[in-house]
Amino acid sequence: MYGLDFFFLADYWTVSLAHRHLFFIWSILLGALAAAVVSVLGLFILSVIFHQ
Repeated sequence: MYGLDFFFLADYWTVSLAHRHLFFIWSILLGALAAAVVSVLGLFILSVIFHQ
């Protein structure tokens, strides 16, 4: 379930960056990169909380 969160975030940020007239390749790359960073941080925080 948490993996789907990455795709939702990447899609949201890609679309929002594309609406700001950013070149679509850059918006895809930046949206995916930002979503990956947030997902990795979220997984790290969850692993610290639940000691996994």
